[in-house]
Parts: sequence; C-alpha cells; structure tokens
Amino acid sequence: MKFDDLATRYTGGLAHAYEAERTGGPEWPKEQVIVERFLATLPRGAALLDVPVGTGRFLPFYKTYDLRVTGLDISLDMLAAAKSKAAALGLDIALAKGDIRKIDAADKSFEAALCVRFVNWVDFAGMEAALAELSRVARSALIVSVRVWPTPRTVRQRLGQRWTALRRRRAELNFHNQEATEALFARLGFKVADSEMVRQRRDQTRYILYLLRRTA
Repeated sequence: MKFDDLATRYTGGLAHAYEAERTGGPEWPKEQVIVERFLATLPRGAALLDVPVGTGRFLPFYKTYDLRVTGLDISLDMLAAAKSKAAALGLDIALAKGDIRKIDAADKSFEAALCVRFVNWVDFAGMEAALAELSRVARSALIVSVRVWPTPRTVRQRLGQRWTALRRRRAELNFHNQEATEALFARLGFKVADSEMVRQRRDQTRYILYLLRRTA
C-alpha cells in the first residue's frame, strides 16, 4: 500500500471502530503483553516516540512506566481517539499529526521509538525509509513489529503450488523477508536485543515484535 493511501485509510467509522474490531483477535492481547515487557526495560522518565500512535492503545503502559511520550499519527480521527484516552487517564502526552518518513524532531531527541502495525502496510523500501527516520531520532532503542517470511526458497519448497495462492490472498499486506529485515536493522546500527513471535500461520509467515538496541 502507498503512503498516500495510508494517510486516508483510518478515518471516520474505521478509526472509531479500530480497537473494538481488533481487541478480540489472536494477536492484539499478545502484542500488549510483549510491548509492555519491552517498555519495562526503558529507563523511568525516558522520552519515547510512538508512531503511528493510533488510538493510543499503549497509553496505560506509558503511565505505568512514567515515560514521557510523543505520539504521531497521519490520521486526525485516530489522534482524536488517542487524545480522549489520554484525558481519561490523566496522562500528559504530546499528540500531533505527523509523517513517519519526516519526523519533526532533532537527531536522537528520544531515548526510544515504538512502531507497531505499520511496516506490514508498506513495501521493503517503505519500511527502510520509516525505520531509517526512527533510527535518526532514537538514541538507544527501537520497538518494531514486522510480518516476515522465512527464506523464500525454503517456503516455496515446503508449500509448493500453495505459495502463489497464499501470496495472492495476502496481497494487501506486506510480509518482509526475515533475513533481509534483520540485516536492515544492522545497517541502521541496531542489534536484536530481544524478540518474540506473536503468531505463526500455517503458511509459515511470522509476526514478530523486536526490541532493538543501538550498536553505533
């Protein structure tokens, strides 16, 4: 999906129903547990960038761990939901419209950055652009979710003719090669400090949450 299409995707009713339609799914509750575990490793009072912040699903964790958070999203409707949640929590958080490819912040102005449920909507070049910008503004850590294929040749051999059908059925989502994804992390100056698989499907695609630590 193109960045411009994403800018208008989560508006109106889709934004309003976003959490209600996902909280009962197989991935949402596990994501919550893993993200909280990763956030708990950050220093108390650390500055964190959450992009896209969406409806603010992780706001309660930010309050628990006393994190100073800036949340950016391209959708004003999603931001409105996040602002309502922040007010209900009594949480002081900066929420603003922003583009993940061009973040209005100085280099290394945040201790860490979090990006969940975004790079599955863009191709590899889009993921590289987004993560490069996050790595620019984050001093020490990134928390990123990525949907991956294992080495494509291995998957093709295992699945045979089902490979093409499965790829066609999942055309809207982007699944990135796991080896290439982790090589990208290294090129950006990060190593995998921790990771946990949220879900593995029968077609061998994996949904992984990564905690990355800066090496350079």
